[in-house]
Amino acid sequence: ALLTLLLPVVLWQVLGCMIPPDVVEDPDNHPPELDWKTSIPEGFESSLDRSFGQSLEFSIANAVTDPEGDPLYYVWYWEVPDEILKPEVGTDSMTLLPCDSFALRNAPRVNVSVWVSDELLEFDKDAELFPISYGSRPPAARFWTVELLGECP
Repeated sequence: ALLTLLLPVVLWQVLGCMIPPDVVEDPDNHPPELDWKTSIPEGFESSLDRSFGQSLEFSIANAVTDPEGDPLYYVWYWEVPDEILKPEVGTDSMTLLPCDSFALRNAPRVNVSVWVSDELLEFDKDAELFPISYGSRPPAARFWTVELLGECP
């Protein structure tokens, strides 16, 4: 008789641990807002001359806000044809140093991407389609294509 009374409790405990709870999105939590205009690097027009060993800093520190003031998660990465390079996780800025990377020394251009969310973001270079994994909603994103001119000193 005791087993009959405890069986529903035991089953609930076992199945409750095996079946994850539904993810419930908070309707009052809105994604971060990213202002494209204030995220353009100072003096950047679309190219960088490698001849002078220049660097270019990308920052979205003043361009992103979260309506609820939640902490933000960032993932940056660079892409050259057929290769994803240098993921940086957890910062609101990234510096492009084209002469410090073998892949960038000879590339005609590089695509710079940043993803930002108030949910945890992770980078997976081996993912087949998309290197960023995220929670319940897509993160905000900003992309730049930088034409790389000249040769590194």
